[in-house]
Parts: sequence; C-alpha cells; structure tokens
Amino acid sequence: MSEWYKQAFDDLYLEIYSHRDEKEAEKFVSSLGRVVAIEGLVLLDVCCGDGRYLRAFENAGAIGFGLDLSEVLLERFKANRADELYRVVRGDMRDFPFRSESFDICINMFTSLGYFGTTEEELRVIRETWRALRPGGFFVLDHVNPTWIENTLEPRSLRKKGEVLVEERRKMIDGGKAVEKTISIRSVKAPDVPIREYREKVALFRKDELQQMLEQAGYAVVKLFGDYDGSPFQKETSPRLIVLARKP
Repeated sequence: MSEWYKQAFDDLYLEIYSHRDEKEAEKFVSSLGRVVAIEGLVLLDVCCGDGRYLRAFENAGAIGFGLDLSEVLLERFKANRADELYRVVRGDMRDFPFRSESFDICINMFTSLGYFGTTEEELRVIRETWRALRPGGFFVLDHVNPTWIENTLEPRSLRKKGEVLVEERRKMIDGGKAVEKTISIRSVKAPDVPIREYREKVALFRKDELQQMLEQAGYAVVKLFGDYDGSPFQKETSPRLIVLARKP
C-alpha cells in the first residue's frame, strides 16, 4: 500500500475527526497526572497534529514541543500560536530533528504508530523516543486495542459533516494484524460523486507485542491504561491500549 499518511492528514482529516476534542485530551492529561508529575516537564508530542494534546499538557504545566509530517496540521497549530512557532517542527517520526536527551517525556497519541508496514520501521520510532529522552524520562504510547476492534468493528458508517457526507468502510486485513479504512468524502448535493477517496492502513499491536517492542528499545513498562479516563486496561472491553513506559 502507498504511503497514505503523507496525504491523509489535511483539512478534511480535521473535519472527519473533529469529535476528538480538547476535553478528551484534558481528561487523559488529568489521569496521567495522577501517576506522573507533569508540571515543568519538557515534552515532545510525536505526531502532534494541530496541537490538541500539546495544549492540554501545557495547561498542566509542561513545556511542550511538537513534531509532525503534515504541513496542513502544523499550519493550523501555528495559526493559533503565532507567538511560539519555534515549538513545532515538520519531520518524520523515524528521525527526530532533536538532540539526544532533550526531553523529559515523549507522547504518541491517537494511534499514530503502525503506518510503515514493518515492525522494524515501527521500532525506529520507539528507538527515536528513547534517544530523545533523558534518563528517567517517560514515553506514552497510545494505540487502539486490537481485541476491541475485532469485537466492535463497524464495516460501514455514514455521517453528515456540514455540507459533506463522510462514508467510512472498515475491514480487518493481513490475518487480523491490521485494519484498513476507506474514506469517501461526498457533497450533500451530489452524493453519488466522491469529492475525494483514500485508504488508511494501520498495523494492530497487541499488549504483549507492544511491550516486547518497548523492552527491545530499552524501556520498562510502568502502567497500562484502557482509555483516556485512566481506567485499567482490560483486553476484551478497553477501547484503547495506552502504555506508560520509562527509560531507566
């Protein structure tokens, strides 16, 4: 499959996922704050998008920096933060443009891992967070729970967003090791003619697989969350698989 992630994260992405709001981010930061003292930490948001989590962590006292490949999402961030343009940069999450041991905490939120097609390429991302963290630093890796996806997958959905219709078709592929989503954007006035259509493919990592990858990079797993409210991870019912790991 082509490198879909290079084109997918644009203004339409913001519309499609607009239900992911500031309150969700604030809820998770509050939950994490019961485990990690956030105030004063220098944070890197890997795949920061338009800065939803950066803002929530900064509101909790962190000093936030962001990295993202999408020019559109970074421009959206900069439009709201014109006085702090230096805090976000464009780059590939497999090769950070930052010095080693620059940060106290790295975060990778909302299933921003699993895009590259091989485990080794995904490991490059995790190893880069390790390199960028100071000793004792934390890494938060937020992934969808594969079992929850298997149990609740909706093959097709259709919703109206303003003047467009968003149709999403989903299926498990690669023997259950990945999920593929085809997104069709159509005008309400001409629903039979797609304005745009693209596919997303994301590898699914189970708890043991993520833990093994993190340990292979040198991390120790500290805690598992099952959702943004800080609830414990339950294999059958948790929608998220959020791992808090630490660099010794």
